[in-house]
Amino acid sequence: MKPVLLVLVFMVPSLVVSSFSYAETDAKVDKQKADLAATKAKAEAGDPEAQINLGVMYLDRDVVPRDVRQAVYWFNKAAQGDPVRQYMIGEIFTSRGLYADRWYEKAADQGHAKAQYMLGEMYYKGEGVPKALDKALEWFRKAADQGHFNAQAMLRLLE
Repeated sequence: MKPVLLVLVFMVPSLVVSSFSYAETDAKVDKQKADLAATKAKAEAGDPEAQINLGVMYLDRDVVPRDVRQAVYWFNKAAQGDPVRQYMIGEIFTSRGLYADRWYEKAADQGHAKAQYMLGEMYYKGEGVPKALDKALEWFRKAADQGHFNAQAMLRLLE
């Protein structure tokens, strides 16, 4: 009888703990589904912040399966002509190890100094684009002309 009692003493607490973790997981999944539905509704209504958030959900695969095409679709809707959002999307891609040159270039072409600097860095290092010192210098100059400190420092270093 003693071995059975010992098994019960050790198993019951673990069963209770595991049932709590299942309940927490279910609650988390339900909240994520609700967040997805609310975010999608706002995105479809034209809210650029929700469009970016929905794009991130499609990249991160926490709530929905990863779908880069859907992410890019929502990012394109959010970023239409807005260099700040374009730069921000570039940062989202960069932070996930994806190449962001397209997003930075959109923002840089509209005069966004941080995006110009990031493009300079990419061309200087050859990350996501072919290594090209002339293009790096071009983008560093554009950012430096706007007072971007790091771009100015890179120009002093390279010229």
